[in-house]
Amino acid sequence: TTTTSTIGNFSTSYSFTPPGIYQTGDLFRAKFSNGGCQASFSPTATYTLLPPPSMTQPADQAFCKGATAGVAFTGTNATSFTWTNSNTAIGLPASGTGNLSFIANNTTSSPITGTIVVTPVNSSGSTNCPGPTQTFTITINPLPTISVAPQAVCSGTPTTLTASGANTYTWSPAAGLSATTGTTVIATLTSSQTYTVTGTDANGCVNSATVTVSINPIPVAPTANGTTICGAGTAVLTASGCSGGTLKWYDAATGGNQIGTGGSFTTPSISATTSYWVSCTSSSNCEGPRTQVTATVNTIPSAPTGVNGARCGNGTVSLTASGCTGGTLNWYANPTGGSPLGTGTNFTTPNLGATTTYYVSCTVAGCEGPRTAVTATINPVPGSLTAVDGTSCGPGTVTLDAIGCTGTLTWYNASTGGTSIGTGSPFTTPAISNTMPFFVSCVSAAGCEGPRTQVMATIRPVNAGSISADQTICNGGDPVVFTSVDATSSDNQVTITYQWQSSTDGGNTWSNIANATSTTYNIPAGLTAITQYRRVATGSKTTGPASGRFTCSVNSNTVTVTINPLPTLTLAGGTFCKTGAATLGITNVLNGPISGAFTAVPAGLIFTNTNSGTIDLAASTAGTYTITYTFSNANNCTNTGTATIIINPLPAATSTKSNVLCNSGTTGSISVSTNNGTPPYSYVIAGPVVNTSGASSGIFTGLSIGSYTITITDSKGCVTTTSQSITQPPVITATTAITNVLCNGASTGAVVITPTGGTGPYTI
Repeated sequence: TTTTSTIGNFSTSYSFTPPGIYQTGDLFRAKFSNGGCQASFSPTATYTLLPPPSMTQPADQAFCKGATAGVAFTGTNATSFTWTNSNTAIGLPASGTGNLSFIANNTTSSPITGTIVVTPVNSSGSTNCPGPTQTFTITINPLPTISVAPQAVCSGTPTTLTASGANTYTWSPAAGLSATTGTTVIATLTSSQTYTVTGTDANGCVNSATVTVSINPIPVAPTANGTTICGAGTAVLTASGCSGGTLKWYDAATGGNQIGTGGSFTTPSISATTSYWVSCTSSSNCEGPRTQVTATVNTIPSAPTGVNGARCGNGTVSLTASGCTGGTLNWYANPTGGSPLGTGTNFTTPNLGATTTYYVSCTVAGCEGPRTAVTATINPVPGSLTAVDGTSCGPGTVTLDAIGCTGTLTWYNASTGGTSIGTGSPFTTPAISNTMPFFVSCVSAAGCEGPRTQVMATIRPVNAGSISADQTICNGGDPVVFTSVDATSSDNQVTITYQWQSSTDGGNTWSNIANATSTTYNIPAGLTAITQYRRVATGSKTTGPASGRFTCSVNSNTVTVTINPLPTLTLAGGTFCKTGAATLGITNVLNGPISGAFTAVPAGLIFTNTNSGTIDLAASTAGTYTITYTFSNANNCTNTGTATIIINPLPAATSTKSNVLCNSGTTGSISVSTNNGTPPYSYVIAGPVVNTSGASSGIFTGLSIGSYTITITDSKGCVTTTSQSITQPPVITATTAITNVLCNGASTGAVVITPTGGTGPYTI
C-alpha cells in the first residue's frame, strides 16, 4: 500500500511520523518535488517496532552501615535500567541508571530506609522504550555501639567484663580470660591488659570496642606483735608495715568479720587465748595476706583447796592446801595484801591460843589466783559428866546414860585405855548377868574427849522363865493350853507375880489379858486372828535395906498362834425333773483345794457319788431337799455349804386313736390323757400331719395315715411322750355279675354287685 502525503517544503531534513499502526519491516520512502519538477524517490527507510521491556522484581535489601551495598537488576528486552531513590541519607543518589553499588550510610542510631523505583528501558538508537516500574526498599542498619566498662582490680583478683550493645561477642586476646565468647567473661590477671571485644547485633552488623583491665599490686603481710594477759580481759595487739595503706583486723584467717583498723587493736574481753589476724589494704583497696596475732590468756589459777586444821587445847596447827599444779602455794595472814608467811603445800602455824584464819593462794606463770581461807581451830576439851545409873530386871541389857555433854557420849568398859564399846545417849550395855561398872566420856563435835565417869549397871535377881509353844489352828478353833517354866529369883525375899499379855499387830503393842495371872494360860475357843502371847513376871523385894528394895518386871519369850483360814465356796441348787442325773455346781472356792462329801434331807434323794455330788434323779423320790456339803482344805480346816434342790415328777400319758375312715382321707384322730405331772400341760404332735388342734387339750384331729408322736410338757418343764399309728382301709372296689332276661318281657334278669375294700357294711 502506498500512501502519499504532502509534507511541505524543507531545506535539508524532515522528521516524519507515519500515521496509523505499523509493524516491524514496513518500508518508507520520500518523493521529492521542487517547483513542480518531480524528482526521484528517496532511499527506503525500514520501520522497526521495539518490544516492551520488563524486569524481575528486586527483593528488599538490608545492609550494615559502611558496607558496600550492591543490587543487580535483571529483566527481559531491557537494555538498561533507570532508578530513583527516596532517601539519599542511605548513601545512594536520588537517581541513576544501571545496577546499584554504593557505600551504605546511616548517621542515626536506628535503621533508615530508602524506596527505590526501577524502570526497565529498551533502547535502540535514539529510541528508548520504558517498561513497567518495580519498587523495593533498601534498609541501612546502624552499627551496634559496643561498650564495656574498664576495670581496675588487685593482682590475681578475678574481675567480670560485661559487654553491651550487641547480641553476640568475641574477645581477644585470650590471655587471662575464662572464655573468648559470650556477653560476660572473667579476667584473672597479674598485669594490666587491653582487650578488644567484637559484637554482632541481630542484623548481623559488627562493631568493636577496647577495654583495659588495670592491675594494682597486693601489699605484703604486715608485721604484728601479740601480747599476754592474766585472766579474762582485753588485750592490746599492734602491727606495722602498711605504709600508705590501712591495717585491718579480723577474727578469722580467711573470711570472718573485720573487727578493727589501725596499728593498734584492743580486743574485746576474752577469757581464753585467742588468735586474731591483721592485713594491709593499699590505697587502691588491694588487701594483702593476713598475719596471725595471738592474745594469750594465762589462766588465773583457781583458789586452791585448803584443809583446815584443828587441835584440842593450845598449840601449833598444821594446815595443808592442794590444787596448784605447776605453780606455787603462798600462805598469808590476811585475805588481801601483805607478804607471804610461807610457801608450799604444808604450813605450820605459830603457837595459838584461839582459833585463827590463814589464807593461801596459787601463782602460776606469774598469775596469782584468789586466796582461800584456811582455819586453824583451837577446840576446848569437855569437862566431867554426871552419871545416870541403870538397872535390869534379871540378866540382860541395861540402859545407862550421863548428862553434861554437848557432844557425843563415848562408852567404855575400863576407866582408861581400851576401845569404845558404844556411843550415844542413852547407851544399852551388852547382856550381863551381874552388876558391873561402865565408863563414859564426852567427845565434842570437834573430836576432843574429856575425862571418863563411872556409871553402874545393876542386875535385879529376877529370871522370866519361859512359855511354850507356837501352834496353828483353824479360824475359830480352840488353841491348846500354853505350858511354862516358872520365873525364879536367886533372892528368896523376892516375890514373883504374873500377867499374861497379847498382841495382834506383830508385837508392836501389847494388852493385858483380864484375869490371866497364872503361870499358864488357856486361850478361849473362837480365835480368828494371828495373835502373839507373852507372860510378864514382876519381882518385888520389900524387905531389907531401902537401897536393896525394888519392884521390876521381865517379859518371857513370845509364842504365836497362827490362824489358818476356813475354806469357803458357793453351792448351787436347782430344780430338776425326775429323769437322768445331775451334778451340783461348786463355785467361788477360796482357801482350797478342797474335798468333802454330800448329804441330803429328808430321805429319798439318791446320790450316785457323794464326793462329786452326782444325783440319780430318776431313782430319787420327787420332792424338795436340803443338800449339805461338808468339806476341808489341805490345812484340815473344815466348813459346810448348803443348797436346796427340787425334783418334780414326770407326767404320765396314755393315748387312743381313731383310724382314717376312707382311703386317703384325713379323718384320723389321737386323744391323749395325762396325769402325775404338774398341770397345765401342753402338747406338740409330730408326724405326717402337724397341727395345733390339740395343743392344750391333747386331742388332735384331721390326721392322715402314718406314725405320730405327741410330746407332753407340764408346767414345770417335765416331759413325756406317747405314740400312735393311724391306719386307713383299702380303696373300695366292686365286681358286677349280670344275668340277662330269658324271655322277652320277662323279669328274670339280675345284676350281682360284690364290693371289696373300704369299711363295711356297704350301701349300694
